[in-house]
Amino acid sequence: MYKRQGLISSVSDNLGNIWLGTDNGLYFAESILFKDTVQNILNYVKLIAKDIIGTSTVNSLIINDNLLFIGNEFGISILDLKDYYAGKTNIFNINQEFGYLGGPIIQNSMIIDKKNQLWVAGAMHVSLIKFQHIIND
Repeated sequence: MYKRQGLISSVSDNLGNIWLGTDNGLYFAESILFKDTVQNILNYVKLIAKDIIGTSTVNSLIINDNLLFIGNEFGISILDLKDYYAGKTNIFNINQEFGYLGGPIIQNSMIIDKKNQLWVAGAMHVSLIKFQHIIND
């Protein structure tokens, strides 16, 4: 069950499900559980990948195709949503090898440009990450 947390970032995927970045990790709410009436979303969320990304503060979320980019106080992780919906939680952490300069990600600071490149604002720098070669390797 979800304990009261500070919601920092949110995004919905192509299935209408909601991903929530909080000060206590990444949470998921499946849209099929919602009715047409107003409900308390806290009854429907679950913590995702606690053993992989922990309960760190998730400051930024963005989705491109079937990839969820997660910016937290330790850096950037990518969750493959296609795998997630197939029952596998595959998370890839981005490091300097892929253009990330390190450090925490600030709130709502990721954007994907027209060239399909990820721009990320960290606490002390901006990084350009060409993530296509990451997921194709």
